[in-house]
Amino acid sequence: MPDCPSGYTRSTPDSMSCIACDGLCDKVCDGKLIDSVDAAQSLKGCTVIKGDLQITIRRGHNMVAELESFTGLIQRVTGHVRIRHSHTLSSLAFLRSLRFIDGENLHEE
Repeated sequence: MPDCPSGYTRSTPDSMSCIACDGLCDKVCDGKLIDSVDAAQSLKGCTVIKGDLQITIRRGHNMVAELESFTGLIQRVTGHVRIRHSHTLSSLAFLRSLRFIDGENLHEE
């Protein structure tokens, strides 16, 4: 099958067979700079961010709700999380599932 059904994932990346996930299947996405709702949309359904997650939202209406709908499933970021110049955000509640920030590559000022 070209794609595994919901609740299943590839047994290996090159395999055509699917195996059941134990709970939510991980969807790994590359690190991202979120500077707009459109940029956040590309993270919909991602559970693991491989790299850094940077957020720079300067303006927008109802941004927390928009961000939550696209980033609410992220559980792990392998790099760092950086939020700058995002005055419209008053909390990090939109990252409701985030449990681990590994800090594999740390940011230096």
